[in-house]
Amino acid sequence: MSREVVLERGIQPLHYFVAKALAAFREEGFLKYAIVKGAMARVGKSLADIYGKPEDPAQAVMFLNGLLGFAGRLEARLDGNTLRVVIDSSTCRICPRVVGGAELTEPLCPMPGLLSGYLGARLNGIGLRKEGQTCIVELEASKTACPA
Repeated sequence: MSREVVLERGIQPLHYFVAKALAAFREEGFLKYAIVKGAMARVGKSLADIYGKPEDPAQAVMFLNGLLGFAGRLEARLDGNTLRVVIDSSTCRICPRVVGGAELTEPLCPMPGLLSGYLGARLNGIGLRKEGQTCIVELEASKTACPA
């Protein structure tokens, strides 16, 4: 990752630390996606306990991004019981692949677990898919499943 890309994305030292740590643990053979999802779910729950969260799941995602600044551009929409979070991958600041430099054959993204734990919502399947320049996280959520 070049200095220009770091500045362009607004990557703070802590963002880089998280992305690079995930990548390094993976390269050392210590990290699988299931571990990342579980650990990040616990982190997300702790963040909700400490900092609170809005009742509306879509607003809660935006609030969490305001706290952590993990992406420059994202959108969260509740469609029935599905919360769809669309992240412009060119603005993601914690991607282990792009920011951390990990060569990956499977997902390592911390976002599905983090959002699941923060919202108290289950992931739909693997919880993450890539479509062009976006990463999409889908969760089973409703206003009643995500109390403040």
